[in-house]
Order: sequence, then structure tokens, then C-alpha cells
Amino acid sequence: SNCGLSLNQLGFHAEAEAHFRRALELDPDNSSCHYNLATALRLLDRFDEARKSLDRAIELNPDDFESYVMRSSLETQGRDRNNVDSLIAALDRLGEDDRGRVPLCYSLAKEFEDLEQYDEAFAYLEQAARIQRESLSYSLVEDVGMMSQMRAHYTPDVFKQKEQGYVNAEPIFLIGLPRTGTLLVDRILSAHSVVRATSESRTFAAEVLRHCALAVPGVSGAPAELVPASLRIDLAALGEAYVASARPTANQKAHFIDKRSLNFVFAGLIHRALPKAKIVWLRRDPMDTCYAIYKTLFQGVYQYSYDLHELAAYYVAYDKLMAHWQEVMPGAI
Repeated sequence: SNCGLSLNQLGFHAEAEAHFRRALELDPDNSSCHYNLATALRLLDRFDEARKSLDRAIELNPDDFESYVMRSSLETQGRDRNNVDSLIAALDRLGEDDRGRVPLCYSLAKEFEDLEQYDEAFAYLEQAARIQRESLSYSLVEDVGMMSQMRAHYTPDVFKQKEQGYVNAEPIFLIGLPRTGTLLVDRILSAHSVVRATSESRTFAAEVLRHCALAVPGVSGAPAELVPASLRIDLAALGEAYVASARPTANQKAHFIDKRSLNFVFAGLIHRALPKAKIVWLRRDPMDTCYAIYKTLFQGVYQYSYDLHELAAYYVAYDKLMAHWQEVMPGAI
């Protein structure tokens, strides 16, 4: 099963399926193996088989809430085939403070929306988002401050400087907000013979933090310190270190994709450190974008997404930053 998980993460989904099926031969009542098999089948576009695997996972472990979420998301639910009754039954088993209510309510919101019962859908969505937000110690101020600091410090004069970054055209960065088509464009681009999709790359942000610490020892992670420090980074060293750590170790091709949408914050620094890299910006109607984000249960990221006021403020800050990047480095994105 561990081999299957690694292969799935590397993009070898057919090979992962074979390992998960072998694991189930050895342990047919392992609900986690049925869930893992469903993840591979979903990525292979075999949705009916994935649904059967998820049904079995839930039958074996009624508290496997991730299986409920994936099952609801596999397809558009219809009047004759949906999971509303089983989701409500699972929800009724839980106490008011049970964390399992969050994924179940998101699943119900999705299914009621499919069934065009929008009042019910939004009621479950609001309930789930409120519970999720109350569990987080998130501060919007830091995220908005980071974007504001980028606009303040990455002026047109910065991009006129002569310092040369690392001349390498391997990376293709897909940037923007989540739920704007990143995965779709990743699949389109990676269908090309010289492009490799990857989910294993080290993040550009991690390299920025490391090189900021080298340039300014003792610098904190606060935006007011970090962003000015980033202007003192050795750009060529940053670009080279990122490519070396992010380049896929298996099945290397001329280009690889980094689809971490949050790279939009660092677009200016990406362009300075990797002037030959492609930066592709995914855009979608603002209301569509924000609603799609709000109705998605993310795992440990995008913590601004569970409160409509915070989501709106984040979007405005993002929109201002993207307008800034277009102004100070026209044609780079």
C-alpha cells in the first residue's frame, strides 16, 4: 500500500492501482486500502469503479469521512442516484461538536447543489465553514500584509536592476487562486511530450525563506522583514537551488510544472530569479472563484476560505497584487 501511495503521488496511477489491488488481496477488509484504490481509479477517470471502492470503504468504516467527501465529488448527483440519505444518517450519529460534521456537511452541500436544492445546500455549507473556521487560529492580516509588502517593495526600479538570475527554462509556474482551473491546465500542458507534471517539487516559497535567512541572518518570517530581505537574495543562487530541488527525479523532460497556485505572491521574485521560466496565470470570474473556494474543504491550506468576509478581503488583496505584477513586469506573465 505504501508503494501505491508513492506511485500515486508521482503520477504513476496505473502502477499504483496494481499495488493497491495486491494490498487488498492480502487484507480485503482494510478500509484505507479501498480508499487508496479509489484515489488511483479516480485519477484514471474510472469513476464507477472508484465509487464501488468508496462504498466498500464506508461499509467497513462508517467514520471514514474522507471517503464520503470523495464519493460525493466523483460525479454530479441525480434524483435517482445520490448519497443524501446515507450522509444525513452519518451526520445524525455525530454529536454537535464532532469534527466529522465538517466533511459530511460539505458533502451534503455539494449533493444538494447538484439536486438544485440551493437553500439546503447553502445551509449545510455555512454550517461546515463556520465549524471549520472556529477550529483555526488563522490571521488574515499576515496574508494581506505579505501581498501589500510585495507591492510596496517590488517597484518598477527593482526590475530595472542588472543582476542576472539563473538562466533556465525548465519550470512552468501555474499561478492564481485555487479552483480556477489549475489542474485542468496542468493536464493540458503535461500532455505535451516535453512537459512533465509533478507534485513532488520543493516549494519556491521554501527556497525563498532559506535564501532570505542566508542574505539577512536572523530575519523573521514577518512580511515587514521578509519582503525587504528578499531583495537582497542572490537571485542566480535562488533560481538554481529551486530548479535543482524541484526538478522531478524520475522521467525527466525539458520542462516541469509547478502548480502551487500560491506562487502568485512570489511572481516578481520568480521572474527575477528565473527570467526564462514561464508563468501562466489562471483567471476566473471573481464570484465564481470565491464561491468555488468557499464550498471546498481544503486540507491545511487556504485558511481564509471559510469566512465570506475574509475571503472577500483576501481576493481584493490578490487582485491588487496581480495588477501590480502586470504593471511592473509587463509581458512576464
